[in-house]
Amino acid sequence: MPALQPNPRIQALSSIQQRSVALILNRNAKGVNKKVESKLQGIVGPARTFACCSEEDAEHALRKVMDDCECKVVVCGGGDGTVTSLLNMMAKLREEAVSNERELKSSPTMCVLRLGTGNALAYLTGAQKNYAKDLSDLVDHVEEEEVPEIPTSTICLTAEGLPSDSPDKMHCFFAGLGYDARMLQDYMWLRDKTKENRFLSKMLHNPLGYLVALALRTLPATMRGEHVFHVKVTNLGEDAYSMDPRRGDWAFECKKGQVIYEGETGIVSVGTVPYYGGGFRLFPFAGVRPGYAHLRLSHIHPAAATFNIRPLWQGTYRDYKHVHDFLVKDVMVEVDQPTPLHHSGDFMGTASKVRFQVTSDGSTRLVDFFED
Repeated sequence: MPALQPNPRIQALSSIQQRSVALILNRNAKGVNKKVESKLQGIVGPARTFACCSEEDAEHALRKVMDDCECKVVVCGGGDGTVTSLLNMMAKLREEAVSNERELKSSPTMCVLRLGTGNALAYLTGAQKNYAKDLSDLVDHVEEEEVPEIPTSTICLTAEGLPSDSPDKMHCFFAGLGYDARMLQDYMWLRDKTKENRFLSKMLHNPLGYLVALALRTLPATMRGEHVFHVKVTNLGEDAYSMDPRRGDWAFECKKGQVIYEGETGIVSVGTVPYYGGGFRLFPFAGVRPGYAHLRLSHIHPAAATFNIRPLWQGTYRDYKHVHDFLVKDVMVEVDQPTPLHHSGDFMGTASKVRFQVTSDGSTRLVDFFED
């Protein structure tokens, strides 16, 4: 009987298991189930797949990955919140290494799969709904050549007024005070009210629940003007820029220590990537100038926002009286009342003062699926 010939794919997979790609799956993410886990594990291999149910599990997995000198890519199986959690864990491990005067063996590129609810980062990187094909293509590509990547800036967020168990600082790609965070807060209220009802929890603990919470709480409160708050934004960086849509988005320089905006608003949001969830291009100036974030303040009336939803979604809407855009590196945001705050689509609590600082040291890189 002739000897069986080894499968080249299995041989290649074995090599990848040992050195190239690690997969960290968030079992709590919307798009992750046993079928997805099995399919993705079949591509990367069980030795390099970490299925996590908690942040402790994920941190343990990431420690293994960053102590492996051969690991080039860590694949994030979850949504924007999962990616951001791993981003913060990476920052924590780097800080630990510096304080202990040791060097981490790996600083892997992060790969985003489209397995979340909003998938803002997936729109940036070109990740597709066919997550298995994306991962398979990446694995094949890593074997042959360097990983195509996008060097990205992140935001270091510190806030006053949050619950006592909140971290002192958080790293993220986008965050917001006001209307968008209020929507998340209202969704959490709905989720809490329905958690004991199996039928309602199954029906509403998903994107439909956001719409129901929007109709039941967010919109009525907005129509009563409860979303409006007074804000003062001070530029703490060496320079910042105010964008003037009347002059074709001409940029005017703002000095250090200058109050770049003060007045009433309904939302203060900041991002180093163009998208919020669902392909909503809220930050059209993100990425225009490396090392800067797009800060946007808006006090559009809800009716006007609804009427102009298409240009708002596409990032083409301009209204110099009601939408104020800036490119910033470091700003302090002070509000006159506790205001809902979120980052990466996760509600954090209410805050009275928030500082946004851009980090662009090259340590955060995302796999680019648009690369030919």
